[in-house]
Amino acid sequence: MDNNKISVLIIDGDLSFAQTLKENLESTNIYEVIDMIDDGTMALSIALEKKPRVIITDLLIPNINGKEICSMIERVDKYSPIFIIYSSIHNDDVVKEVVKGGVSHYFIKPFDIANFISRLNSLLNIKTSTIFSFDCNDPQSDVYITETTKLLRKMGVPPHISGYHYLREAIILAAEDFSRINTMMNNIYKPIAYKNESTIARVERSMRHAIEVACDRCRVHVLEEFFGNTIDRNKDKPSNREFIALFADRVLLSVSSKRNGDNDDS
Repeated sequence: MDNNKISVLIIDGDLSFAQTLKENLESTNIYEVIDMIDDGTMALSIALEKKPRVIITDLLIPNINGKEICSMIERVDKYSPIFIIYSSIHNDDVVKEVVKGGVSHYFIKPFDIANFISRLNSLLNIKTSTIFSFDCNDPQSDVYITETTKLLRKMGVPPHISGYHYLREAIILAAEDFSRINTMMNNIYKPIAYKNESTIARVERSMRHAIEVACDRCRVHVLEEFFGNTIDRNKDKPSNREFIALFADRVLLSVSSKRNGDNDDS
């Protein structure tokens, strides 16, 4: 084992996917995968013996599931690994239960491996040039930024307040990986706070303030055009989650439209 690299244990019944994840992690020159296991009982034994810094596991694996492994390891003194669980189960109750059990992060499959590694870097406080995985020279990334900015301006979010910039980053993060909406605290607020040297509470409040200011300034027909029946009519303004999800969806539609238009031209 290379002591200069971060040790990782991967637990997955699909060893071909585990191999893909291993190759991508080790290509960063930051991580070393010490083992890939497809059985929960064996994985628990290896984790307690080798004590890797990071444990990555599918939720549903034979004998002992990912959440149970996490709970058992939590009882071990002086060993607190970064614990990441992923699954194709897309259910809010399951996600809440897993995260509540001490898991550092929950990913919904399929996920983008570049985003996965970027998130792992953030959890380990590994500073990279940006929390976003997209390439600023990529035309699609340019569309994300351009379309998000246009929509926020149309909505009337004041560009001089911090909440405007936090919202723009949040929308782009959600457009990159829409599953981030399911766990806003870890997937949206936390990386933005980290990048801007702020706090999660301050980021959340700043976004809330920006949305409220925009809704107060915005004309009724513009509000209806943006939100229609997608928000609770008993509320005056959309929640942070509703706002970010709707804008990210519009950005994705715009990216798809531009891509289809380019294909038609060709």
